[in-house]
Amino acid sequence: MVIKGKFSRRAPPPKIKLPRLMNPFIGSIAALKKRPRQQEAIDLLYEVANQVAPLMQYYGLKVKMLQEMYPKNDNLLGLNINHGSKIQLRLRRAGEENSFLSMDELIGTMLHELVHNTRGPHDQVFFAKLDEYFDKKMELESKGITTIWGKGEKLGGDRLTPAQIRQARLTKLDKKFQGGVHRLGGNDDPSMKGKTLQELVREATIRRIEVQKWCHDPDVGDVPNDDELEVVMKQDYDRALNKKRSQSAEPLREEDHKRPDKGVKRQESESSQQGGKTPEIEVIDLTSDD
Repeated sequence: MVIKGKFSRRAPPPKIKLPRLMNPFIGSIAALKKRPRQQEAIDLLYEVANQVAPLMQYYGLKVKMLQEMYPKNDNLLGLNINHGSKIQLRLRRAGEENSFLSMDELIGTMLHELVHNTRGPHDQVFFAKLDEYFDKKMELESKGITTIWGKGEKLGGDRLTPAQIRQARLTKLDKKFQGGVHRLGGNDDPSMKGKTLQELVREATIRRIEVQKWCHDPDVGDVPNDDELEVVMKQDYDRALNKKRSQSAEPLREEDHKRPDKGVKRQESESSQQGGKTPEIEVIDLTSDD
């Protein structure tokens, strides 16, 4: 007797094409496996990493892993675990896993989480540092510093303007992801036109209060397990850096390269093992919508 077996013909996993990563301060990047449009999620994570690279170099910030998350809590936008051991970002809109947040929103969340590398509570010190990060990012970009190697430089040695470099990267992304980082009082936000500085400050204060309202412990399932993630390791920088040193690349100027917080002792990560025991993960941040 012949029994016909049931065979499942599962589609092979999509081949992920890695974008060029120009941020040696992030150890690895991971996107969720079981969500649609995984390639676009990877592209977004790489673009976020590349855009904050000069800022991370300036402040001496490091992140072991940058991950995608899709939490059950609709207001949860990001997490920083163990002071930079992991930073997790919500890429997709709540209830619309096929729709991604704008690049403006992702960069804003990333800067928020980077502040938590050195500051946990959402207090006056935290928001002062967050404003400083926004201002410094805009300052570096205004000086043409868009990579860790300086003005308008690429790994291939071609010299491009900051606008050309940014456009070349963003053309690979969907139009709805494109955008810039905006600051309080900027003229590029129509909602801010005609408002006084006092009104803008008051609105910013209200937004900050709302952020603190939503800062609570994550729900079960908010933090993805390792088996839910497609981990993509960062590219090997030795060859790229050696090639770059052999060229006449213009590095960051000393005044741009200098770290202002050199004398400040940073909070030590509690992720180190003590006595052979693995410590519990400490979630120090939840970023939420206004």
